[in-house]
Amino acid sequence: MRDVTTEATRGKKPKKQDVFMLAKRLARGEVEQFTDEERALLYGYFLPRVPKKGATSGPEWVARACSKDETRKYLLYLHSDGRDLVGTDGHRLHMLSRLNWPEGFYNLAGDPISPDVRFPNIKPILERPSAPPMHVKLSETKVVDCGTREPMLVYVFDEKPGVGINKRYMDEAARGLDDLRLDWGEPETACHLRFDDGLAVIMPMRL
Repeated sequence: MRDVTTEATRGKKPKKQDVFMLAKRLARGEVEQFTDEERALLYGYFLPRVPKKGATSGPEWVARACSKDETRKYLLYLHSDGRDLVGTDGHRLHMLSRLNWPEGFYNLAGDPISPDVRFPNIKPILERPSAPPMHVKLSETKVVDCGTREPMLVYVFDEKPGVGINKRYMDEAARGLDDLRLDWGEPETACHLRFDDGLAVIMPMRL
């Protein structure tokens, strides 16, 4: 049996018509056992959409990492220290360097705001791991589904047993790139992706 979860994340999203025809065959009792191709077709159709490629740079890319959790208001906004612009939800972080926006908070449209919150200290997680870099090609990386009620796709790496990286987080952090250099120390520590103009940090998940 092939790795259907990984296969379903490759290529284009299945067409609704193809899935409907398969469902009709199932309803008529014409399907006793799905083939690997049919299983990948069904699974791939119900996966979340791949992130749009538009926001791979600029403040829009930083905003992708901001939290949507209203109970953590200090993570809902972009923040500038006068030099670097940061967005984080506590599980991942996107940062653009040397943007030089005035210090303070900004909404996701880039307008300055003054919420009554304090931005957390992020300096510890910005330190580059001392381990040798890990080179990966996302299109060839294994994907597993760790979800229960809904899909939760995770990249897993042979070099980091027992943990994985949320696939959506990694895809959004990668800014459209496939070949990546990951600065990543111990398996349960933060994974860094560095760019000429910034940085992405993602905390791994236990499997």
